[in-house]
Amino acid sequence: FLAGHFPGLQWPITLGHEMAGPIAEVGDGVEDFAVGDRVAVGRFGGNCNRCIPCRRGSFMQCERMQVPSWQYPGGYAESVTAPAT
Repeated sequence: FLAGHFPGLQWPITLGHEMAGPIAEVGDGVEDFAVGDRVAVGRFGGNCNRCIPCRRGSFMQCERMQVPSWQYPGGYAESVTAPAT
């Protein structure tokens, strides 16, 4: 983390890269999920497959990857807004 190998990481962070729980709210345009659905949020996801690291096969270096506790608060937060992907 400290060496800068994870693009988009900003301090401070809230840890918790794997989480599960019920949906409390859904955002505009979300059609595949509903309030009350039980969901799990994976630790890695949202690889764009378009940036230079992705095209090189370095998916862990994706410039647009959405990872809990890196791009948004992790599972130890009181609540989390996660992408619907």
